[in-house]
Amino acid sequence: MKIQIDTCKMKDAVSLDQIVELIFNNAAEEQAPSDFGFLKTNDRRIMGGIRKYTHEVRNTDFDREEIQSLDDMVEELAAGLTDTILCVNLDYFKQGMKFGARLLLELTA
Repeated sequence: MKIQIDTCKMKDAVSLDQIVELIFNNAAEEQAPSDFGFLKTNDRRIMGGIRKYTHEVRNTDFDREEIQSLDDMVEELAAGLTDTILCVNLDYFKQGMKFGARLLLELTA
């Protein structure tokens, strides 16, 4: 992905934010499969985790539980959702590192 930046029209230096915005805009406009497909995948993972958590909470009978066991139950039910969110955060971090490395290579090439 090569992006041309017309610096003749700009008086100031081009900021990194402007470069990132150009890359995101080009990815959104391209018809080819995007490098940003992981966003949809991870959104689906989080929504699936939220649905599962909601379903489990709705099907739990909280009236019969004691206060201490209620806290333990809620913590246990939320563990799956927390794990999903942590895995998604790790994927975003990895993708961000790849994006940053590619951006650095393109800027220095």
